[in-house]
Amino acid sequence: MNIRLCFDLVMNHVGVNSKMAQRAPDWIVEDVNQPNGLQRAKYWEGKGWSFWNDLVLINYVHPSEEIRSEMWNYMTDYVLFW
Repeated sequence: MNIRLCFDLVMNHVGVNSKMAQRAPDWIVEDVNQPNGLQRAKYWEGKGWSFWNDLVLINYVHPSEEIRSEMWNYMTDYVLFW
């Protein structure tokens, strides 16, 4: 049958209590309306956007090149090649 497995990992959010969110909150999109200041991930639910209370958004467009580089290095060194 020549079947092969393909794994597609799209990291746009992580757990609110994950090591990444706890150790590097500056990697997460800010939200002044949340008690911890971290924006929750959202999803489309037919009538509009709903939020996951346990997931926060990674800020891939952070204005700091240094922080974007730190995130990239973390993703490629520790997450993708585990």
